[in-house]
Amino acid sequence: MTMKVKIVGLVGSPRKAGNTEMMVDTALKSARETAGVQTEMITMAGRKVAPCTGCSYCFFHGGKCKVDDDAEEIIKKMVEADGLIVGSPVYFGSLTATLKALLERCLKLNTLKHPSGNKPYEEFKDDEVVFPLRNKVGGAIAVGGAPSGGQEKVIIDIHAFFHLNDMIVVSDGGIRTPAVHPHFGGVGQARRKKEIARDSYGLATSRSIGMRVAEVAQLIRRGIDARNGQKP
Repeated sequence: MTMKVKIVGLVGSPRKAGNTEMMVDTALKSARETAGVQTEMITMAGRKVAPCTGCSYCFFHGGKCKVDDDAEEIIKKMVEADGLIVGSPVYFGSLTATLKALLERCLKLNTLKHPSGNKPYEEFKDDEVVFPLRNKVGGAIAVGGAPSGGQEKVIIDIHAFFHLNDMIVVSDGGIRTPAVHPHFGGVGQARRKKEIARDSYGLATSRSIGMRVAEVAQLIRRGIDARNGQKP
């Protein structure tokens, strides 16, 4: 029986219904073509997410954050997912500020397994730290205004977040042909709103990343269920 998995697409653009959202939506539609896959899209447009202040309160208090905004709801859905597809337009060679703030706030996830309040480093340096995003599958998408507009740099920034949370990072390897050969992730080129619809290659890489995240997420889910003694 096909494993049931959930893939969340995170759109880092502050614009609604823009090019990045179209790319992520294309990836999610492709992922749903794999039997047993459910998807959900989360857009950062209109969201209020403050940057992390590095106060370390969450580290010693079981992941509780002092800041009350939209980050809590989004991060909860990220943790519940089996796979993440994160997309961002290129802003001065990097992620959008809102998306970067959200990823920074995920610091609240990597906390002491047995929190006991603030204490000196020497007393907790060997304690176990939990990583709730561990073994989840991550794929990245970026949209720039030029062929060399910083898309791969943005994808590398997203990959860094995946790596630091002990996730499984995949390329756009769903489609493996000379025309759409696997690279770092979904890469689109567009300047005006919805112009990405004319970028056939970019949309193909989005479909490809969706396929690959779905494929690997099911493999990981199958392994986790087998380890836990569940029959497929």
